[in-house]
Amino acid sequence: MKKALPLNVPAMTLARLAVSLQEQKKGHGERLLLDAMEHVKTASKLIGGSFLFVDAKDADLAGFYTHYEFVALPDDPLTLCMLIANIP
Repeated sequence: MKKALPLNVPAMTLARLAVSLQEQKKGHGERLLLDAMEHVKTASKLIGGSFLFVDAKDADLAGFYTHYEFVALPDDPLTLCMLIANIP
């Protein structure tokens, strides 16, 4: 991705996506993420944007995001991104 892009690229960051401890492992996180991704895709058509970034709290959460096609940045494995064009 890095080779094909200019230095400054419009992007969005998904922040504060969380599920309470007692509600984890019930699919709520997946639904929240997929809904947020859908909204990002819609917004990018209106305001522009090429990438969606997330900041994982820890390595386990980074693994959660990689399951949905996010890729960790080489110099910061807890920051992950995906091309907005790749959002289903």
